[in-house]
Amino acid sequence: MKSSIILCGGQSRRMGKDKGSLIIKDKPMIKYILSTLNNEIDEVIIVLNDNKRIDKYMEFINPEDYSYKLKFVEDKI
Repeated sequence: MKSSIILCGGQSRRMGKDKGSLIIKDKPMIKYILSTLNNEIDEVIIVLNDNKRIDKYMEFINPEDYSYKLKFVEDKI
């Protein structure tokens, strides 16, 4: 199984807002990243720093839009 891990758990101190959910040309930046992954990937793990952000990402990411399995993980570092 081939997995890809996307780290989205920053504090947003420099930018002032979450980069992954930042809207660029009508869609969140994370969706551009997800769309570049090819069919050779079996699983994508998106790591976020709290459950509120996981819930936010789950509002605009539909796992059925992708050929791979999507998994959200909380990292409390």
